[in-house]
Amino acid sequence: MVSTRYAASTKGQPTFLNLDKSYPNQVFTVVIWGSNRSKFGMPEDDYKSKRICVSGKITAYAGLPEIVVDDPKQIRIDAGKKIVALLVAYSLPIVPNVVPTTKPYGVR
Repeated sequence: MVSTRYAASTKGQPTFLNLDKSYPNQVFTVVIWGSNRSKFGMPEDDYKSKRICVSGKITAYAGLPEIVVDDPKQIRIDAGKKIVALLVAYSLPIVPNVVPTTKPYGVR
Protein backbone atom coordinates (compact mmCIF):
# COMPACT_ATOMS: atom_id res chain seq x y z
CA MET A 1 0.00 0.00 0.00
CA VAL A 2 1.29 3.41 -0.92
CA SER A 3 -0.80 5.93 1.01
CA THR A 4 -3.49 6.09 3.67
CA ARG A 5 -5.86 8.72 4.98
CA TYR A 6 -8.29 8.78 7.86
CA ALA A 7 -10.88 11.45 7.03
CA ALA A 8 -12.20 11.95 10.56
CA SER A 9 -14.05 15.17 9.73
CA THR A 10 -15.69 13.80 6.55
CA LYS A 11 -19.21 12.33 6.55
CA GLY A 12 -18.95 8.62 7.42
CA GLN A 13 -15.37 9.07 8.69
CA PRO A 14 -13.78 6.87 6.02
CA THR A 15 -10.26 5.51 6.07
CA PHE A 16 -8.75 5.20 2.59
CA LEU A 17 -6.00 2.72 1.79
CA ASN A 18 -4.61 3.62 -1.64
CA LEU A 19 -2.81 0.99 -3.65
CA ASP A 20 -0.03 1.34 -6.23
CA LYS A 21 0.01 5.16 -6.29
CA SER A 22 -0.76 7.92 -3.79
CA TYR A 23 -3.99 9.95 -3.89
CA PRO A 24 -5.09 11.52 -6.23
CA ASN A 25 -3.40 9.11 -8.65
CA GLN A 26 -4.33 5.90 -6.84
CA VAL A 27 -5.09 2.85 -8.95
CA PHE A 28 -7.28 1.10 -6.39
CA THR A 29 -8.72 2.07 -2.99
CA VAL A 30 -9.78 0.06 0.03
CA VAL A 31 -12.38 1.91 2.12
CA ILE A 32 -13.07 1.33 5.82
CA TRP A 33 -16.09 3.31 7.05
CA GLY A 34 -15.93 4.92 10.47
CA SER A 35 -18.66 2.62 11.82
CA ASN A 36 -16.29 -0.32 11.30
CA ARG A 37 -13.00 1.41 12.05
CA SER A 38 -12.73 0.17 15.66
CA LYS A 39 -12.53 -3.41 14.34
CA PHE A 40 -9.33 -2.53 12.45
CA GLY A 41 -7.33 -0.69 15.12
CA MET A 42 -5.23 1.97 13.36
CA PRO A 43 -5.45 0.85 9.72
CA GLU A 44 -3.68 3.92 8.36
CA ASP A 45 -0.63 2.89 10.41
CA ASP A 46 -1.03 -0.92 10.51
CA TYR A 47 -1.22 -1.37 6.73
CA LYS A 48 0.91 1.55 5.52
CA SER A 49 3.84 0.50 3.32
CA LYS A 50 2.74 -3.14 3.52
CA ARG A 51 1.74 -5.45 0.73
CA ILE A 52 -1.87 -6.46 1.34
CA CYS A 53 -4.39 -8.85 -0.18
CA VAL A 54 -8.01 -7.73 0.02
CA SER A 55 -11.19 -9.68 -0.59
CA GLY A 56 -14.62 -8.24 -1.27
CA LYS A 57 -16.87 -6.85 -3.94
CA ILE A 58 -15.15 -4.46 -6.33
CA THR A 59 -17.21 -1.41 -7.14
CA ALA A 60 -16.44 1.88 -8.86
CA TYR A 61 -16.47 5.29 -7.23
CA ALA A 62 -15.80 8.32 -9.44
CA GLY A 63 -14.60 5.90 -12.11
CA LEU A 64 -12.00 4.20 -9.90
CA PRO A 65 -12.19 0.67 -8.47
CA GLU A 66 -12.57 0.18 -4.75
CA ILE A 67 -13.49 -2.43 -2.17
CA VAL A 68 -15.37 -1.43 0.98
CA VAL A 69 -14.31 -3.71 3.83
CA ASP A 70 -16.17 -4.20 7.09
CA ASP A 71 -14.22 -7.08 8.61
CA PRO A 72 -10.45 -7.27 9.27
CA LYS A 73 -10.48 -10.81 7.82
CA GLN A 74 -10.96 -9.18 4.42
CA ILE A 75 -7.43 -7.72 4.59
CA ARG A 76 -4.40 -9.96 4.81
CA ILE A 77 -0.84 -8.70 5.07
CA ASP A 78 1.26 -10.52 2.50
CA ALA A 79 4.48 -11.92 3.94
CA GLY A 80 6.46 -10.87 0.90
CA LYS A 81 5.62 -13.82 -1.30
CA LYS A 82 5.41 -13.07 -4.96
CA ILE A 83 1.80 -13.00 -6.11
CA VAL A 84 1.19 -14.27 -9.61
CA ALA A 85 -2.17 -13.89 -11.32
CA LEU A 86 -2.78 -16.14 -14.27
CA LEU A 87 -5.37 -14.95 -16.75
CA VAL A 88 -5.77 -18.03 -18.89
CA ALA A 89 -8.23 -16.57 -21.36
CA TYR A 90 -5.82 -13.73 -22.20
CA SER A 91 -2.68 -15.84 -22.29
CA LEU A 92 -3.89 -18.15 -25.05
CA PRO A 93 -2.91 -17.43 -28.62
CA ILE A 94 -5.71 -16.19 -30.83
CA VAL A 95 -6.63 -19.06 -33.13
CA PRO A 96 -9.67 -18.92 -35.45
CA ASN A 97 -12.57 -21.20 -34.41
CA VAL A 98 -11.01 -22.00 -31.03
CA VAL A 99 -12.88 -21.03 -27.86
CA PRO A 100 -10.65 -20.02 -24.91
CA THR A 101 -11.01 -22.13 -21.79
CA THR A 102 -10.12 -21.64 -18.15
CA LYS A 103 -8.90 -25.23 -17.87
CA PRO A 104 -5.10 -25.67 -17.67
CA TYR A 105 -3.42 -26.89 -20.83
CA GLY A 106 -3.78 -30.61 -21.25
CA VAL A 107 -6.80 -30.98 -18.93
CA ARG A 108 -9.96 -32.29 -20.60
